[in-house]
Amino acid sequence: MGRWPSPADRCGRAARTLPPWRDPLLALAFFLVTVQLRRPYKMLLPYAWDSILYLRAVDHFNATVHQPQPPGYLFYVSAARLFNLAVGDPHRALVWVSIVASAAAVAALYLLARLLYDWVTGVVAALLLTSVTFWFYGEIAYPYTALAACSTVLALLALGLRRGLLPGAPGVALATGAFGLLAGFRQDLLLFPAPLFVAALWGRPPRQWLGGRRPGRSASSAGCCRPPRCRRGWRSITRRSPTRAATPAVNCRPSRSASPACAPTRAR
Repeated sequence: MGRWPSPADRCGRAARTLPPWRDPLLALAFFLVTVQLRRPYKMLLPYAWDSILYLRAVDHFNATVHQPQPPGYLFYVSAARLFNLAVGDPHRALVWVSIVASAAAVAALYLLARLLYDWVTGVVAALLLTSVTFWFYGEIAYPYTALAACSTVLALLALGLRRGLLPGAPGVALATGAFGLLAGFRQDLLLFPAPLFVAALWGRPPRQWLGGRRPGRSASSAGCCRPPRCRRGWRSITRRSPTRAATPAVNCRPSRSASPACAPTRAR
């Protein structure tokens, strides 16, 4: 009686029968389809209070007054600033970050399922793009699709380490450096995927573990660096903004560009 084929065996057979360009092409197709599906439904006003804080941070980053709330999500705000150079509207820039991040999450999820099983499973996994909740967060100024994209990419990197697709010390340095950079979008990524990376690196020589420390530490320090107004660290943040109610209130009204014009007012 034959042995039941393992997922690795099925992946190997599928990889030998498929053209080498199919996976990148399908991932790119899912990315473009997701962007096109999101474009007509972009929200015109901030969805919640946190959206206003992110919007104000695009113009002036200062975590001590919750622009945005600590720890600041530096790379998320920086990505919105890059989009703001093209669209000229902070709220539209944040929504575009959500759209692109949701597309990246779908493409990365296809590649992850493809490596774990086969391309059919990857296509089924990529149907995440039709999820109502996931679609909604891809249309608003909120960082949850960025969190989904970064988490999926980190899982993909961990699988690459475990399968030997990122061999040797250069592969470990690349993975840990990407880990630190992606944590700049959401600092909670430093905590939750860490056991996954430990399991992926388990059994590698100690020199590879030590070689991955420097790029990971440097990249994470870049994503968690303190802005000029926060040089005194958490003590300054907690002293100046002990509660959300202590932050300035904001009056928003629709402008001609269908984007909010927000002005800080004194909190009552």
